[in-house]
Amino acid sequence: MISITYDTAALTWGGETFQVVDGSGQRLVQIPLAFARTGRCDHVQYALSVIYDCWEENQGRLHRADGQVLALDAPLFSGTATYSRADGTSPTCVARLGPRFKEYRRAPVDGSDGGTVSASSRSSNQQNRFRSALHSRDGICFYYTEALGDSPGDLFNPSFGLLLRADLHKTFDHGLWALYEDEGNLVVHIFGGRLSQREFHGKVIVPAQRCRGAAQAQPDLRLLRFHYQQCAMRRLRGFSAGF
Repeated sequence: MISITYDTAALTWGGETFQVVDGSGQRLVQIPLAFARTGRCDHVQYALSVIYDCWEENQGRLHRADGQVLALDAPLFSGTATYSRADGTSPTCVARLGPRFKEYRRAPVDGSDGGTVSASSRSSNQQNRFRSALHSRDGICFYYTEALGDSPGDLFNPSFGLLLRADLHKTFDHGLWALYEDEGNLVVHIFGGRLSQREFHGKVIVPAQRCRGAAQAQPDLRLLRFHYQQCAMRRLRGFSAGF
């Protein structure tokens, strides 16, 4: 299968970066330092979490060039670290399948329960009702959009979506920004797009304070994590795998 490459956050942000390679020298992720320092994620634990999102790995550590193991709370630095597994082996890592983003400008099938991507004028009846429920809960743009993926139960439950302004909806669908979970709060992360949107990078949203209604109607964090993973594959790993 042909791998697709993407414009990465490193290209968009410019400046110094922290990158991680595996035992074969293959680059796993590249994180702009300005992105991390202003996005409340300037620590090794974040870099490891991105590796786990993008590669078939789930328990490891990072080393400096001299072999020193980096503490999880250590800040990122300009340069390269090497990933190894917890048992000390240095694998050639395998990329996770993804990223998965819906087709842009696709209308819903007539009579179906499907939804659209960034095209509110072509919504299905189900999606119109879904959007109305979100508007009742959020009132105005929450600065994020409909959650992706499947989940048990009613797909059009308000907890599976977010109310967004149209332009932010489109850039969310394209993986240009996402919400990073940090101890129950949501931090806006801008991976690409217009420089004018950088002012939102690092902004903190507290769902319990932002959302109206019962706690169970708050955004489902599992689906936000899924979206963040897809964005990380696209903007921090930089290429597709398996599609």
